[in-house]
Amino acid sequence: MIVRQAWVVAILFCLSIAAWADDSAVTGVGGSIAPMVEHPTVRMVSEKVHAKIGWKGAKVRCEFVFKNDGPATVVSMGFPEKSWGDVGPIVRSGMGGFKSWVDGEPFATKFVPSRKSLDGGPREYKAWHVKDVPFGAHQTRTVVNEYDSGLGMDSMGGRFFNYILRSGKSWKGKIREALIEVDVSEIPPCWKVSGGPPGSRVRGESKITWTLRDFEPDADVTLYIQRKEKVWIGGPRYGDPVTAQQPRSVDDCRCQMAHVRRLDGSRDWGVLVSWDAAKRECTVEYRGRSLRLIPDSQTAFLDDASEVELPCAPYVARRGRFIAPIVAVAEALGMTVTRDSERGFISILEAGIKQ
Repeated sequence: MIVRQAWVVAILFCLSIAAWADDSAVTGVGGSIAPMVEHPTVRMVSEKVHAKIGWKGAKVRCEFVFKNDGPATVVSMGFPEKSWGDVGPIVRSGMGGFKSWVDGEPFATKFVPSRKSLDGGPREYKAWHVKDVPFGAHQTRTVVNEYDSGLGMDSMGGRFFNYILRSGKSWKGKIREALIEVDVSEIPPCWKVSGGPPGSRVRGESKITWTLRDFEPDADVTLYIQRKEKVWIGGPRYGDPVTAQQPRSVDDCRCQMAHVRRLDGSRDWGVLVSWDAAKRECTVEYRGRSLRLIPDSQTAFLDDASEVELPCAPYVARRGRFIAPIVAVAEALGMTVTRDSERGFISILEAGIKQ
């Protein structure tokens, strides 16, 4: 029996959060299985991908049907992990609950830190979940992988989900059929979902589906999850966009979280932001008014005389940043807040100023 071994990869880009705009960290996991070089006898007949995505991450199930057109062989299959940004080498898996089956039977995998000699193609992978799958002559086998992952994050607070199809290009011949189904029912209505590969697409209220047939994969599934409205201090014509931070509750569409010091003196508005370390309180003062904010509390105090209910609770982030619902803070202090729904802008301006 002639045994051929080929490293096989499966690439789904997008794990983990970039918690703060300048401390981004993204780790990629899983996706479409493919050998490092074109396999001479084994072809991918079909693949089915189901992913359910929400703000905190994605649950993914991938099913691949392979057919060996030649003599008996063993294929060493690997699921890689990749990191970008402010993360170190991968020493343990970042994939939650990774499981694998072959023809319905649980199949053990081994986590292997990557060696450069094993990394090929356009990307470098930092770790692998490896299993050796035997094929009899002309045998058809079904491989299933399931796992949880987080989502990637961009510098404006948006999220993205990327399923890479191109890695499946190296199997023998074309892929007969691929069905990619993404459940977006948990994404709140104030967030828009856009993107995806060219090809047949059906968009429902809670699900996006792509069906591809007889194809060589040369495009990926990339979905962007972004706020329908972006906040600008000073307005979109003259000001700067506010970098959104991770909200504590994305179900409230008014909850645009940002560092409150973005309001502090950047345009000589007379805004003063102070932090009382002993009391663990943040105070924002503007034109003789003050708003006292308490971490992890939705109740703020205006001029120490009345309570203001915030749409979501402020919190202390890394490096001591005080993150709060910045639009609600501006409104409570009497700044001018205008909305342009057509262009998707929320502008924070000085009191009495109109954009």
